[in-house]
Parts: sequence; structure tokens; C-alpha cells
Amino acid sequence: MIKKASLLPALAFAAVGFGPALAGDIVNKAIEVENSLQNGQPVAALTAAEAVYDATWTAMPLSFAKATFTDGAADGYGRFTARESNVFSPSDQIMLYAEPLGYGYGETDKGFAIDLDADLELRTAGGQILAAQKDVSRLSHVSARPERAFHLSLSFVFEGLSAGDYVVAITLRDAHSDKSGAFELPFTVDSGKPKPRPGEGSAN
Repeated sequence: MIKKASLLPALAFAAVGFGPALAGDIVNKAIEVENSLQNGQPVAALTAAEAVYDATWTAMPLSFAKATFTDGAADGYGRFTARESNVFSPSDQIMLYAEPLGYGYGETDKGFAIDLDADLELRTAGGQILAAQKDVSRLSHVSARPERAFHLSLSFVFEGLSAGDYVVAITLRDAHSDKSGAFELPFTVDSGKPKPRPGEGSAN
């Protein structure tokens, strides 16, 4: 049973393979960047470079630059402490951080809106689904320009898990495009009880 789940939205760059037409357009823009720099036109070069970035972002699938367990909640984009171990006790609050890429934008009277809906699954290491919850939260943000540095911070406690290996899977669905993307983080629940030595049995 999922006892608690909370998503804390806040305020990335990637290169992927595309079809020939789009790849050709990106290459042409890259050549324009180089030519503008050689001709002493830095502003034009920067504008062309931003066009390359925008085309890459729009065409790429919804992806993740980073996904990790954390010690405590993130203070903002890139401001988190990665957890050194993925081993938890049954009562531990589990926190994770991720940086999505490639999401779309909705235009509002206040600017560009990001809206991502999050789903959660808890699985055994073998793939059996133990718990699933759609629409855990909607991550939303509005900014004057399209925001690329956006993160999610998720915390939860799973009740009733016995010692063993598990996987938490998070899926984000973009409200402003047909994109969705997912990441998985394996973790272990350790009961904390001392294990019997070889040859020893448990006491009655």
C-alpha cells in the first residue's frame, strides 16, 4: 500500500538521432552558427544555436537527464544530495529526484506552461506489479520563456513491504504533446534483523 506520495515541482540539453529531414535542418543550422561566428556576427550565431536546441528538444522523446534516490528533498533544480545506497528499512521515507527533457509547452496569457502528469508503479525485481497509482500529481510551471531546467522531487512510504528487492517506476505524461516517458529505480528493503550464521537455525 502506498502510504504517502508527494511531488514537488520546480524549476536540461540532449542530442538524439532523428530522421533525415530533421537531421539535415539541424546540420544546416549548425553550419549557420559557424558561418555567423566566422563573419563576426555573434548574435546571429547564438540565435541559430538556439534554433538547433529548440528543434532537438521538440523532436526528442520525453527523456530524463538524471534520476536518483536522494537524501532529503531537493532544494531546486540540480540542488540535491544523491543517496549513496538504495537500501531502505521498511519505515523509511523514500525520496527521488529526476530531470525530464523534451516536454512540450502550452501558451497562456502569463507565458509558457509546463504540465506533466505522474504515474507510479511498485514492482518486484521479477516484474510483478504490487501497487499502481495513476495521476499521483501534476507538475506545473509557467514562465515568460520556455523553461528547460525543470525537476521533480517525489517522496513516498510503502507499507507492508517485506525484506527483498523492488523497483519503483515513474511515468510522466505530457499534457501539451503526445509524449510520455518513464524511468525505473531499483531498491532493496532490509528488515534490519541479523541474519543467522551458516548452520544456525532460528530460535523458537
